[in-house]
Amino acid sequence: MKGYTNWTAHGEGTSFNPTTSQEEDSFVMSDDMHDLIYDAFGGNNIDENIIDEPNEQAKAFFKLIDDAQHELYPGCKQFSKLKFIIRLFHLKVIGKWSNKSFTMLLELLKEVFPDLTQSLPTSFYEVRKIIGELGLSYAKIDACPNDCMLYWKEHENDTLCRVCNTPRYVETETNSSSEDDLSLKRKKVSAKEMRGPRSIEIWKMGAVNYLEALKLQEKLTSDRKTHKIKDTLLSLQHPPTFTLGKRRTVHNVLVSEAELKAMGAELHYTERGGDVTFHGPHQAVLYPIISLRDIRIGARKYVENLESTMIELASLYGVKARAGHTGETGVWVGHRKIGAIGVRISSGITSHGLAFNIDPDLNYFKHIVPCGIADKEVTSLQKEVGKVLPSEQVIHEQLISSFVKVFGYTDVTWRDKTSDDKE
Repeated sequence: MKGYTNWTAHGEGTSFNPTTSQEEDSFVMSDDMHDLIYDAFGGNNIDENIIDEPNEQAKAFFKLIDDAQHELYPGCKQFSKLKFIIRLFHLKVIGKWSNKSFTMLLELLKEVFPDLTQSLPTSFYEVRKIIGELGLSYAKIDACPNDCMLYWKEHENDTLCRVCNTPRYVETETNSSSEDDLSLKRKKVSAKEMRGPRSIEIWKMGAVNYLEALKLQEKLTSDRKTHKIKDTLLSLQHPPTFTLGKRRTVHNVLVSEAELKAMGAELHYTERGGDVTFHGPHQAVLYPIISLRDIRIGARKYVENLESTMIELASLYGVKARAGHTGETGVWVGHRKIGAIGVRISSGITSHGLAFNIDPDLNYFKHIVPCGIADKEVTSLQKEVGKVLPSEQVIHEQLISSFVKVFGYTDVTWRDKTSDDKE
């Protein structure tokens, strides 16, 4: 599997071949539960004593066989009791449901559908026992962040890597339970666990009206909260648009709304953080719709990663950019601002994002106090480099690549929404 490290030096066999998610889906949907059960108890070499003797192993074997033959409810031909339990557990894993929420779902199903009372287990722990008997259980194993070793077997209780001396645990920031409260709590977590690839879908959208992009973000945020979609990154540009954050700092807009309309620009009020800013042609905008809980970072680290994304892009052109000092937001080249950040985090899901100036008309910024910071200039990549740049499409893709690298995504899919719109 792409991105998988084979840990042959730490007890893992060289013949290990992890299945892809597509194979897992096909496996769970298979109708032949009997083969699964026989494989769990030894396959073609199954111990005859299981059949002949009334021991605990035999009881477990015959219980699974019975569940595989038992209709989920009278007349149900699509699901046996066992197949339905496996399907539910599969959804729990890919949806990252908590054990408590899984138990609550079981209770709700039994309450709403009384015919399921005798078919379904009462809790996650009963389901886990069934899954374990089938050989489908799993354990999380910590790993050195530099891939030196696994904290496994005789190293299970180690706290430092024996090769590079890197700590096993790090302190991370977690958000409060309130949607708009970005206060942070410190939590000690493993620096790295053996997990599958981190996936994201990139939408290349071209020029998009601001309100259309706002509605799309709201829909995608809702879909991400309910696990209907994976992490998604919108890459686009806007027509000339001024936006205000939820603090509504209208005093930092230096002309009237009528004057803005006269120059062909719109003004919109948003629920993101930050102050007033400008979006327009020749500016690269990224709106990440991602789960911070899944990638295990807090709000502050998220913003720092957005800063690093733009700093890395600037460095590709020999421009030395930096994160803002105290009282400064965004990314700067000296005392000139080249990139803005304004985010919203709701239930751990992000929206809004960053805007990087490739070669916008900087005169628009004269009509506002950008990000509420007076007496500071705004600059662009073109202005700092002073020579012909590659096409904007190339720069957009470089910004996306920087984002993917900084956030550690290893499984990336692309959707060209500009061609979708033309169709």
